[in-house]
Amino acid sequence: MHKTYLLLASVLTLLLVGAGCNNATTNKENNSTTEIPQVKSAEKNNTETTTTTDTDTKNIDNVSSEFTLTGEVGTKKGTVNLSWSAPQDLQNKATGWKLLYDKDTDPTEPTTWWLETASTHSEKVWSRLPSGLGHIRVCAVVDDKCDTYSNDLEVDIK
Repeated sequence: MHKTYLLLASVLTLLLVGAGCNNATTNKENNSTTEIPQVKSAEKNNTETTTTTDTDTKNIDNVSSEFTLTGEVGTKKGTVNLSWSAPQDLQNKATGWKLLYDKDTDPTEPTTWWLETASTHSEKVWSRLPSGLGHIRVCAVVDDKCDTYSNDLEVDIK
């Protein structure tokens, strides 16, 4: 009789533990978020890092006609030689510059590819970009976000 109670208690314990574990697991098929592997490149103090992100929204912010971006496709695969000029008041308040790349016209933050540089820079050779037609803009970083955007530069990267 004692063995029967022990066996019954063991079976019930296994059922309860199994039921608790079943609720703790996640069914990946029901997961509503889809990770899209995309790369961002960031540069601060001459170091580069890469992370993945998903871009869903685009914000249209302040665009200045006096804030201009020029450039040309580099001789090495996936490179673009860029330079920009901004009005003095924008240069004074910017803590850095963020180059933004996207396949769509007029990229804004957040975007798939970006490269951040110090406020003392006004030109950059950007490498490891995907080949094909793309668009680049530069924005002035103020309070850790894009404050003012330059013109859109269309490039056909080799």
